[in-house]
Amino acid sequence: MDWSALSRLVPEIAVVVVFIWFILEREKRQDERDKNRDQLWREFLKEEREQRNVFSTRIAEEIKTNTTTLAGMNALLVAHDTRASVAIAEIVPSLRRVESNLAQVDFPEEHG
Repeated sequence: MDWSALSRLVPEIAVVVVFIWFILEREKRQDERDKNRDQLWREFLKEEREQRNVFSTRIAEEIKTNTTTLAGMNALLVAHDTRASVAIAEIVPSLRRVESNLAQVDFPEEHG
């Protein structure tokens, strides 16, 4: 190969070298931006997970409190229903006697 052919390739080689350097620099900068972005996302996701855990714990505590309250209300309702059933059972015979007595009374007719 002669020098004239090589001298014509030098500018082309220089352009290729500059192009390769530019591409490598661009990738290096892009990698740095990606690392920063990824770090921000990791921090955000970590904070979100911690907040979600706090909220989940609070919700679980509220559910436990509500369940305890509901169980107490259920016990009160069952006791009330039991007392009401006993009271009704005691009253019904008296009501039947009153009804029977009223059926035997001869009421005067009303005149209008």
